[in-house]
Amino acid sequence: MGGTFAVPFLLGLHWKRATTQGGIVGMTVGFSTVVVWHAATNIYSFVPARADALVGDPVVPGVLASLLAFVAVSFVTSPPSLRSLSSFFDVGEDATDRR
Repeated sequence: MGGTFAVPFLLGLHWKRATTQGGIVGMTVGFSTVVVWHAATNIYSFVPARADALVGDPVVPGVLASLLAFVAVSFVTSPPSLRSLSSFFDVGEDATDRR
């Protein structure tokens, strides 16, 4: 749950540049990373024990991968319109204030 929903939920609430596409890709990549990391460490032992001990839990790489995917896709896609942002953020008439 953390690898899937944490980053899209937090960035969706606090970042004006967040997009729907970024959220969907972030959730998909986060979930997939957690499943693959779990399988690679606990079932098939692809990941070295040292790396597994350093990371500890599969959610950690899932959250990091979700963050990277969410931000990358949000920057690649077109920004949300001021009309859609106005319900959640205090936006002015100037479209350049989207940090």
